[in-house]
Amino acid sequence: MGRSLREGRRARLRWSALLVVVRSAVVIVACQACLHVLEELAKVYHHDQISKDQKMTPTDRLKHHKLYSRPVMNDLKLWIEDQLDGKVEPNSGLGGALKYLKKHWKALTLFLKDGKAPPDNNICERAIKKAVLNRKNAMFSSEALRLRPNP
Repeated sequence: MGRSLREGRRARLRWSALLVVVRSAVVIVACQACLHVLEELAKVYHHDQISKDQKMTPTDRLKHHKLYSRPVMNDLKLWIEDQLDGKVEPNSGLGGALKYLKKHWKALTLFLKDGKAPPDNNICERAIKKAVLNRKNAMFSSEALRLRPNP
């Protein structure tokens, strides 16, 4: 009986070691996939920076993005669809991110249809953040005044 317990423990240790290796492999694959997406998007931002540096008009900027960024985005869309067709678990973090990209693809590629649209909405995000922080700070300022003792 003692020997079978030791063998069982060894088997569990081997199994848990195998799980660690498998989980590590999954993380590595997910990291490689994330890096691929980031590298592709970096190309788009590089093209956008070129259009800003050259002070292109919206029409020229649109032509520039159609020429250089559209092929990158088309390849990325095909890659995302390929990953979601069985290579990535849809319920994983990576799968959720890829589904989000696919679901919002039209909005994410608006800069390929309108020369005035940037590839991201960072300017809007920063403006909203200021309003939210102001609201959050104002919520507590009146409460602090109420709690102050009267002289």
